Amino acid sequence: SPPTAKASAGPTRPPAAASPHAWQDPDWCDLVTGLGLTGAAKLLASNCAFLRREKSVVHLGLDRRSESLLTRSRQDAIAAALSKHFGESLKVDILVGTESGKETPVQQAARLVDERRAAARVSLEADPNVKALKDMFGAELNPDSIELVDRRQAANRE
Repeated sequence: SPPTAKASAGPTRPPAAASPHAWQDPDWCDLVTGLGLTGAAKLLASNCAFLRREKSVVHLGLDRRSESLLTRSRQDAIAAALSKHFGESLKVDILVGTESGKETPVQQAARLVDERRAAARVSLEADPNVKALKDMFGAELNPDSIELVDRRQAANRE
């Protein structure tokens, strides 16, 4: 039988999921969860908002109420995670108390909970059974008593 040609083994490439992402101004709230940060560094990043990038420096704005979280080592951990994520050397500059009008991940999460609570109240107020109880007993809904239950967590408890 004739000799068979062997394919040359070129350099192997990591899977596409492991390759760095090209820079684009991020949705900071989504990016923070994907950076692999933990502990206080993640908490710091979650209390920051993305402001802008200038050359190799990523500027973040830190909510003034969370200023105590800011340390050089945590800032460096965020820079390292961003550098790894985007495949380039990046530095992070965190400015305290900038009123950028952009939400931090913590602020976004609080807003979403408030919106869900408001929607739940509207839904309860429109419920015919609740209306009947209100009419029959002169009852009122206490908005502070509305508790949101994550159905997945509730199912896991059963």
